Amino acid sequence: MDATALALDEIGRPVVNTCMLGCWHGFTGWVKLESVISSLDMNFEGKLLQKNADLVRRGYEGVTVFTKE
Repeated sequence: MDATALALDEIGRPVVNTCMLGCWHGFTGWVKLESVISSLDMNFEGKLLQKNADLVRRGYEGVTVFTKE
């Protein structure tokens, strides 16, 4: 996952934390995606909130988990 490229595309800055948060949740499945996204309003508002929500979603959806058979 090129989190830097996704962050630059979504928010225009190479800040990867919300993308990686989405990746982590996509990998572990411990928390529902909507729960992660709904918590973002504690730190963001307006356009930046929406952009970071989109970035979390892209990180989450970009994860592919392979299992050893």
